[in-house]
Amino acid sequence: MIYIPTRATFYANEATEILNEISTYPGLSEKQILMLHPGKESQTQNILSFLQKQERIYRDKNKGFYKVGCVDRRNHDAIVRSIWVLLDFLTDVEYHAASEYPVTIVFFIRGEEYQIIYAAEGNEGIIGAILRQQSEHNARRIILIDNPWQIENLLYAGITAYCTVTDDGQIHYYKEKRK
Repeated sequence: MIYIPTRATFYANEATEILNEISTYPGLSEKQILMLHPGKESQTQNILSFLQKQERIYRDKNKGFYKVGCVDRRNHDAIVRSIWVLLDFLTDVEYHAASEYPVTIVFFIRGEEYQIIYAAEGNEGIIGAILRQQSEHNARRIILIDNPWQIENLLYAGITAYCTVTDDGQIHYYKEKRK
């Protein structure tokens, strides 16, 4: 016997995936959610509407982001900006997940681990101390910064690139100049 999924089953799986993403990455914008599901924009919008009607997710009326319950505002901006970086690599990403401080998101491309680390302005010393302790780590690190001047205080081994991200998702990458 061959199992053929019904439309309801298909949508249930898609809804579960979207609900999981909103739970994992609290504060996603609609644009980010749609970009996480390329080619399925209409279905994704229908699922978002359905999940809202069921009160399983909520849309912040002021900011327009989706959430499940309360969003921890301390980490919200780091996650939202890190998602833009993830989306920049999404076509090649095999797996992605939220991670623990200082890493916001970890993802894999061709079996190689990448980490997005947010270094808020003023936290360069803390991030630097953590990176020095983990200097033997084999992941490629992308350091998300608020301002390019932070780079000079974050020059550590294992960093693939530095970047800034605007609220609307414009990313500017920087690479350390080798002497």
